[in-house]
Amino acid sequence: MPQTHDELIKEYEKLLDIQLSPGNWDVNSYMHGMANGMILFHSLAKDPHADPDFKDAPMYWKSKFWQTIKKSKQLRLYFQWVIASIISSITGLEFEFKNNTLITYQEQ
Repeated sequence: MPQTHDELIKEYEKLLDIQLSPGNWDVNSYMHGMANGMILFHSLAKDPHADPDFKDAPMYWKSKFWQTIKKSKQLRLYFQWVIASIISSITGLEFEFKNNTLITYQEQ
């Protein structure tokens, strides 16, 4: 168990790193506020005179992004095609779609 101020800060930084990871702080406004609150506490604990480096809100909350994709058939199909294109460029696999459905893949 941490005993000194510096040890407490190091333990807190582990929690802060988790909160500031992609897909955590940028999921919704609540988690964004939680991250900024933790940043404020960290800044005050390390140096009360320093300005905290707050996170700006993202253009889109990740929770809204996935909800939008789930609701929109056109976006779901486009998203599927984009992911297949990325995988193809990395792995060399070739994907074939029929009626907007992945039917096969093969090595190029």
